[in-house]
Formats: sequence, structure tokens, C-alpha cells
Amino acid sequence: MRLKIIANNYFLTLLKYTELSILVLKRHPENHLKQTEESLLPAIRGDFEGSQQMSIQLLRQLEQLFPQYSFAATIPTLGKVLKDDKSDPVARRLAALALDDLHSEAGDTIIKDIASNCDDKGLQTLCNALLVRTDYRMNLGGKN
Repeated sequence: MRLKIIANNYFLTLLKYTELSILVLKRHPENHLKQTEESLLPAIRGDFEGSQQMSIQLLRQLEQLFPQYSFAATIPTLGKVLKDDKSDPVARRLAALALDDLHSEAGDTIIKDIASNCDDKGLQTLCNALLVRTDYRMNLGGKN
């Protein structure tokens, strides 16, 4: 029980920090994006499902707010979450969406691996759908 309280407090602290970070980022993105990206990585790697899910979702929001920034440091960590059969199923789906949102070859490769070889049929279907979207973007001449 105590561990759950600590995890919840950590999660709330992370959320408050992140809300403040977004405000600062909107004003001075070039100075703080890398720091914010690095601050999310421990929570994405962590074992607390709530903070992991929220951190990945927050990363997705940052990707949408700052599409010019690559968020490349998150790709290996998101890939580990997505590939790990023991990871939280919601976090795995959010990781797939976040990797797709990055429009990177490395992320697309990880999604392709899961689409072709995954015991979780729902996740496999999601990854196949994301690949259709990627192919559609590529056929229109858009950025990968």
C-alpha cells in the first residue's frame, strides 16, 4: 500500500512538473525539449503502470506540439515497452501510437516487427493499422 502511495505521489509530481514544462516549452522550446524528453524516460521505463501510461501519453502530446523535434532518445525505450510481452497492455498500445507519431524509420521498423509477430492480437491489429497509415503517408509523398 505504501509503495502505491509513493507511486501516486510521484505520478502527481511528474504531472505538475510536466504541465509547467509545457508552459515553459511553448515560450522557449529550443532550450527545454531535450531536458523534458530525458525527464520522461525514467517514468516510461518504470514499473508503475499509471505513470508509465501518462508519461507516454504526455510524450505523444509533446510530439504534436513540437513536430520539428525528433524525440529520438525515446525510440529505444518505447520500443522496449512495445516489444515486452509483460508490459502493461495499455502502455504497449500507447507506445505503438507514440512511435507512429514520430514518423521515423526506426519506430516504423519496431511497429512492423510487432505487426508480423505478436501474441496479443489486438496490439498486432493496431500495429497493422498504423502501418497502413504510414504507407498512406508515404504514397502521398509525405514525411515518413
